[in-house]
Amino acid sequence: MATGAAERRRRTADEGRQALIDAGRDLLHRRPGAPALDHVRLTDVARHAGVSVGALYHYWDSQDDYREDLLDEVLSPAGFDPPPAAPPGTALDEQVRVGTAAELERLRRSGDLRVLLGLWAADDPELDRRVAGHFRAVGAQWAAFYEAAFAAHGLELRPPFTSEQLAALLAAIGDGLAVRASADPDAVPTDVVAGDDGRDDSRDDAGDRWSLLGAALVALLPAFSRPVGSDVTFADYLAGLRAWLAEVADGDAAARSAPRP
Repeated sequence: MATGAAERRRRTADEGRQALIDAGRDLLHRRPGAPALDHVRLTDVARHAGVSVGALYHYWDSQDDYREDLLDEVLSPAGFDPPPAAPPGTALDEQVRVGTAAELERLRRSGDLRVLLGLWAADDPELDRRVAGHFRAVGAQWAAFYEAAFAAHGLELRPPFTSEQLAALLAAIGDGLAVRASADPDAVPTDVVAGDDGRDDSRDDAGDRWSLLGAALVALLPAFSRPVGSDVTFADYLAGLRAWLAEVADGDAAARSAPRP
């Protein structure tokens, strides 16, 4: 009985502490451009959480201690996890189309990316080191996700590229598009029609709808991946691309109507 009561008290204490951290995180989302965490004061956190300042001192000895734990929470890779694996039989391009649309929307709506950019903009070497650690931890999660997704479809990374490099590239594209979409949503469409050939009479139902992030990723797949066991390098891929570009430049009609290799 005593053990159960102690566990309930511990759980209640953990929940109370997390609620106060969440309040500080919400304040960060409201002022992401402020220098580092300097504007997060215990009085503001207490007011936002609807508690007394004394309640915070029950968990932290000082404002600096609170800010340190808040920074740990913000820089935790939790919440940046890849999506669950797609059901067996899902085509890779469909997995990309659906997954990237959801990820771009999550990035656009989340305040965490703004906070991370604000921490980076503080130009503090220690913050830079910790933000880099966050990106590495999140990148490792996504690198493993890409490796598993490729393997499920008989693919592997094309040398000399690594899954970590692919994760960094796609994160940079996704983060950049999310920032642009937050400021100028019309510049980052989420419903590009695959079969639209640019003519006035193109139909809206001429193919699936893609986000720019999804279109970028699916376009990168031929360059960054190859069938498992293949010995075709990126140099070989580039040679094929150059040959195709030369044919187009020479006016080869077949090359103009064929997809890029």
